[in-house]
Amino acid sequence: MKKLNWCLLISGFGRSAISILNLQKENHLVQNEVNLVIYDREPCGANELAREMGIASAQVKKVNFQERKDFEDAILKECQEHKVDFIFLL
Repeated sequence: MKKLNWCLLISGFGRSAISILNLQKENHLVQNEVNLVIYDREPCGANELAREMGIASAQVKKVNFQERKDFEDAILKECQEHKVDFIFLL
């Protein structure tokens, strides 16, 4: 069975995301896999842990976009490039 790819969309330090990443690290996400972390500011503990685990990450800051649609499109583009099945806002 194909694993479902997750993206964790993080605002802030990412404590909840760290918990999910630790579940993956301990092999508790049997049919799912976090394969992308998107964050908006630093420091972001979840980004640091994701990088240590070899998980792709991207910083997408809303302030870098004049239009909300462009910001959302940037997030979707990252998700499409990493073949994400589900996005979780944490």
